[in-house]
Amino acid sequence: HTQQIADMRFAPAPAKDDILASFGIDGNLFVKRVSVLDGEIVEHLLLQITVSPMPESAEGLTPRVRWLGRSRLVASIGDGIFVAAVDTKVGAAPRVATVDLTLDSAVEGIAVVSKLRSRPSVVDMAVSVTDSGGQLAVGYDDGAVRVWTPTADVLHPFHMDQTFTPFDDGDKPLASVTWVGASSLVVGGERNAQLALWTLGDGANDMLGAESVQTLTFASSKDGGDSEGIYNFVCCARPNARLMLLANLRRQSVYAVHFTEDCSGFDYVSEFSATMPILSFTALREPAEEGETGAGTLQLYCMQTQAIQQYALHLDACRPVGVFGSELSVALSEEEGEEAAVRPSHLIPF
Repeated sequence: HTQQIADMRFAPAPAKDDILASFGIDGNLFVKRVSVLDGEIVEHLLLQITVSPMPESAEGLTPRVRWLGRSRLVASIGDGIFVAAVDTKVGAAPRVATVDLTLDSAVEGIAVVSKLRSRPSVVDMAVSVTDSGGQLAVGYDDGAVRVWTPTADVLHPFHMDQTFTPFDDGDKPLASVTWVGASSLVVGGERNAQLALWTLGDGANDMLGAESVQTLTFASSKDGGDSEGIYNFVCCARPNARLMLLANLRRQSVYAVHFTEDCSGFDYVSEFSATMPILSFTALREPAEEGETGAGTLQLYCMQTQAIQQYALHLDACRPVGVFGSELSVALSEEEGEEAAVRPSHLIPF
């Protein structure tokens, strides 16, 4: 890449080697096989796609890439979306291609899902694995969510089923979109200061009538209950633990938002303190060891402002205590001084 890398994703179900896709604001998407040989990291290029022409304005671009399987991915830049096949066989020759997202015509192995029109821009994408294939949910900076369903047409691999606006102030950009069930989405509003849970039907036969289930608002008591001071820049989902995890850059905190088994609402929110602000993180679940009781832990691997740290988050501390309703608001205290560092719960660093 010649400029900032905006998104990176490993292919699912890794074999001996890992397959890594990366997409930069320079319009270049790379897919590489990454292995370790004699203690050294070895990279082998599998695919390079260059988007040309680029969107008219590169300001605020958030290229995204998601895997649809081990050898197929979907990517976006601006409002252009495309699907690409990846030959992941050992010894496969590198493939280099250029795609024009302003045209409907496809390059071999690459299909345009949505043409590039420059506005509005995609801010996040999520893929759901269902019996009919992986549905694609796309969040935009105009506050809308568009849901696409896979088709059998190689040239047109997705069909857009519906568009909805998850928040009342629909002109503000979204921050995240995440599948938490086969037909349930959690959408993050601007800065993830709000989370909206929506149901979308059963996919193939009932994609009309998206319904709002619940909205969770993080509000700052210092700002009179306003959410303007909330900066939940990082959002990570663990559906198998029924959790959404958010890192508040301003407060050096991690919030664990628990949702019900049938995705009928959020029912518990817990806050944990970190030693310094978290810029990005991922979470891996560890089940309880044999003979132990409880739900196990989540291992959080965090990129922070001054260190890279691993934390253990005990899932028992994130379980619900019976908070229900269609609207839920969390007021965050903003006390100053040393006491502000004291939280009800703390992450356990390694």
